[in-house]
Amino acid sequence: MNAERLERWLIQYCRREQVASVTTRTALQYRPLRDKTALQSALAALEDHGRARLLADGRKRSVMVNPALLEGQP
Repeated sequence: MNAERLERWLIQYCRREQVASVTTRTALQYRPLRDKTALQSALAALEDHGRARLLADGRKRSVMVNPALLEGQP
């Protein structure tokens, strides 16, 4: 499922870069799924399950990963 693939990528990226969020632009550029519609659908599924949250600051949109997921084993 796309949401699972996106979640794995988000967690790996955030741990590697030592950040808690990723811009949607970065996610579109470097994630395993490069289709905007697929990204939006996967993000909606992650939000519904409390795994991530979409944040907006003006035009900049970011995905905030649930901190509990980043604390687990790599």
